[in-house]
Amino acid sequence: MTIPSSQRSHAVQEHHWNRFLRSSSADNTHPYCDVYSKRLAHLRPHIPLPSSHSHEHITSKARILELEESVPSYVIGTVILSSEVDGDVFDNLNMAANVYLEDDSGRVALEFSSARNASGSPLYLITGMVCGIVGTVQERTGVMVVQEVYLAGEQVCEVLEEDVMEEEVEEEEDVYVLLVSGLECGSGNGDVSASFRRDLLVDYITGQLFADGYRKAGRIARVVVAGGSCVKFESIAKDHRAAAAAAANGSKSLSAAQKDSWKKKKVASIELRKQTLLYPIKELDESFLAPILAGGVPVDLLPGKYDPTNVNPPQQPLHASLLPHASTFGSLLNRVSNPYECSMMSMMIDDDDEEGHKKRRKRRSVRILGSDGTVIREVMREARRIDSPNSSWSSLSLSDQRDTKLDSMVCDLNEMDALQLTLQCGHIAPSSPDCTPCFPLLQLTKGDPFVIEAAKSSDRVYFMGNSNEFDTKLVRHGGDGGGKTRMICIPSFAKTSQVVLLNLNSLKCEVVEFGNDMMDFDGA
Repeated sequence: MTIPSSQRSHAVQEHHWNRFLRSSSADNTHPYCDVYSKRLAHLRPHIPLPSSHSHEHITSKARILELEESVPSYVIGTVILSSEVDGDVFDNLNMAANVYLEDDSGRVALEFSSARNASGSPLYLITGMVCGIVGTVQERTGVMVVQEVYLAGEQVCEVLEEDVMEEEVEEEEDVYVLLVSGLECGSGNGDVSASFRRDLLVDYITGQLFADGYRKAGRIARVVVAGGSCVKFESIAKDHRAAAAAAANGSKSLSAAQKDSWKKKKVASIELRKQTLLYPIKELDESFLAPILAGGVPVDLLPGKYDPTNVNPPQQPLHASLLPHASTFGSLLNRVSNPYECSMMSMMIDDDDEEGHKKRRKRRSVRILGSDGTVIREVMREARRIDSPNSSWSSLSLSDQRDTKLDSMVCDLNEMDALQLTLQCGHIAPSSPDCTPCFPLLQLTKGDPFVIEAAKSSDRVYFMGNSNEFDTKLVRHGGDGGGKTRMICIPSFAKTSQVVLLNLNSLKCEVVEFGNDMMDFDGA
């Protein structure tokens, strides 16, 4: 039995993803030239100044062109990792010679022989990140020897899970958002269990799976599908190409009547192929979204890497014509961009006055920001750790450097570390557009749309989808009086059969797994 709408928890949502949408008034004549300058201008005010007691003799410079030799200085710019060196690139693969700080006035080479992150965490650099540098320009070489690096994002510190929230909230008042990614609809061809697990998920959300599932499902106020909804096109097309090639080779020795029969079969095969290629989005529409929406559960649908929309981020929402059944439910379905941002307000919570009496009820607002994870995995591929000699480019021997691809010559960033690095950088995709292609037709008059706005004292959720495994971390931002950010790596449902339940009141996460024993629970 589906849960009636009157018995389901609700959360008020405010949309913030419009900044990722294509603007019809965007100037297309110079699509990329202003990206870095806009990003630098936007993030410059958020970079902290060096503490006066530890850097008494530091001179702050407004531009790189104003740096003086042998004068300890502080300057803000954009990091550029460059491999354009003279001679054999592997013979000159040295971090000191290939890292630059750049702004509108010029660039300066950086040396990190004794550098450290001002926040105390490991120091990673990636092309496009904005940071403040404390260092001294050498007289003979003109290279700036770096002492400290200040990142543009909010300073964060990890919070113990038992200290998640100060207020105790009654269990009956819990409101959940279900986070799922990597459904890979269409992958059920030859794998009945894949479709069966998706059906179990639909039954769980709508409250038709067991008594406990009914009780928990009634508190799910919204479902967020974080990309990866359709199976990769190549996995469907390769079988058809192989069959077509075999049929073409066999038709050479056929008679005229047999060739005519073969042509008719080929036309039928092409039509079947079209239907097969449409099957993933059709299954997403009819078998997943429509039953959930019919149960009165709102859904926010993010596109992913292999979904039918533009490839480069920010990806635009899926067109309504691709989802004819789900689109009939109106405002229950939000076809959103990737990345995605909104605010959600859970049910009202009592607020005490100075004498300890309940004087009014207020809503707790949670800012939710995330993506399908593609840009985060690009950070994992492009970032370099430069404060550890064991994890930099130069740690490899010359023979290993020649035999090792650049993709594998990366530091030890895992998915959660990369997600936290982008938070500390204050930017969702710091490597775009230089290393990570991005959609050029954006209206940049209001700044870089990928910049992570400061949450100040409010709570925030920051997620990435299609992860190899579930991971979560709770950090405090903005100092001791600031709010908290819950970072979540949403596991790929096709790989792990797991979804994440996010409690809007406590920011706690709960993993629900749909396995052979139907359901397993793992709190986090």
